[in-house]
Amino acid sequence: MGTLFARGLDPDQRAALGAQYTSREDIVTIVEPVLMAPLRREWAALKASLLPAFKHGQATPAARARIAAFLKKLRQIIVLDPACGSGNFLYVSLQLLLGLEKEVVTFATQLGFKFAPQVSVQQLCAIEINPYAFELAQVSVQIGYLQWLRDNGFPLDRSPVLQNLDGFHNEDALLVPHFHSKAKTLKEAQAGEHKGDDALKFYTERDWPKCDVIVSNPPFLGDKLIRNPAYRQALQRLDESLEQNSGFSNAEKIELLGRHLFGDLWHEREQTGTVVSPK
Repeated sequence: MGTLFARGLDPDQRAALGAQYTSREDIVTIVEPVLMAPLRREWAALKASLLPAFKHGQATPAARARIAAFLKKLRQIIVLDPACGSGNFLYVSLQLLLGLEKEVVTFATQLGFKFAPQVSVQQLCAIEINPYAFELAQVSVQIGYLQWLRDNGFPLDRSPVLQNLDGFHNEDALLVPHFHSKAKTLKEAQAGEHKGDDALKFYTERDWPKCDVIVSNPPFLGDKLIRNPAYRQALQRLDESLEQNSGFSNAEKIELLGRHLFGDLWHEREQTGTVVSPK
């Protein structure tokens, strides 16, 4: 879907948006440690504690309750991509969550407990400014979900097949434009018909949907192609405010994030002047 989105854009538009397809391998490199690793560690510890009961066939209601509690947590996790493009990051995140849920459900079945898969597309949230990508992302994650159910032997007994994804928003991820009051009379409407951006009053910071994890590959052009002066100024004010409130400069934020994600490879980057990725 990412390739479809990128190729569907005019080359000049693609460059202006900073839109680029991200491979599944690169997506997993980000999603696995951020979303899945803590869940896998928790499940591994829980599974280890239940192995004696599994070996002796002595599963208890308490064991079932512990598995149910973990599944409940898994099914309540909300993943947000605030620059989702065609939805590849969300698609992969959902596939990984479904895979872990299946592993837990299969183990529980061997203990004599029955659970149905309940991880769903409703756990995904997205913000995307491009209308085409916004629609494509919603279709992409739902097709992926239905394919996973089919491929793993679970029934497709829902109607309608495609759901309304209330967590997806076709908006600018950073700023909310506020305009002058709408015209109340025809005369006022005609007077303001050709004002365009002059009707813009101010921008405020966008509130993102509540979530547990954020995964994304946002546009990489920074503010190079922002031609709207009011938007640029509002963005600069927001950046300055965030920097002051966090107590860290942008350079310090990059350094902390680089060390956290790349470890020793981050220092190799400093020595060689190349960008590295963890393997």
